[in-house]
Amino acid sequence: MAWHQRRLPAYPERPCVECGAPFQPWKIDARFCTPLCMHRWHGRRKHDLQRGGAYLRTGACAICGTAFRRDSRYDWRRRYCSPPCAKEGQRLSRQRFHERNPLYRRREHARVAQEQGWSNTVTRFFKRCPDVPRRCQVCGEAQVVDIHHRVRRHGAPVRAANTQQEDVWVLCPNHHAMLHRGVTTPEALGLT
Repeated sequence: MAWHQRRLPAYPERPCVECGAPFQPWKIDARFCTPLCMHRWHGRRKHDLQRGGAYLRTGACAICGTAFRRDSRYDWRRRYCSPPCAKEGQRLSRQRFHERNPLYRRREHARVAQEQGWSNTVTRFFKRCPDVPRRCQVCGEAQVVDIHHRVRRHGAPVRAANTQQEDVWVLCPNHHAMLHRGVTTPEALGLT
């Protein structure tokens, strides 16, 4: 059977969005009876968007309900009239999250209490090796430090889970990034 001989499925008749005339849709989500109606509707909507149509120019605040003006076409998602209302909306959103997930806060606090603070590779390393000095081995920076894992002689990297003192260098973020990006070598920094 050729494509022009196939029968289209029969969808229930519905009114056109633009002119209101009833029509037989050729697909399930058709909204217009003719291409002319579709172009009219889209053209009017585009004109409204360019002029800042009434449905885009104003909005109602989700917190206090006051009407506010959307000044640009990029403001169409704005839900709040002012920064205090936005802050209150964020607070309510967090509150609803914790109401839906009551165990989240309890689990997080238990984990922090168990580990004595927020945990990452650096803090776990310094807990495991408390005698390592907490300053950069190149420049002496002591406020922010990272650990750089050395590569073993046979080329295999050291796993972070069982890092020992002789497997790492304590470096500031600048020297750590320089080593990772290949800007310098450990020999040039005097680490070997």
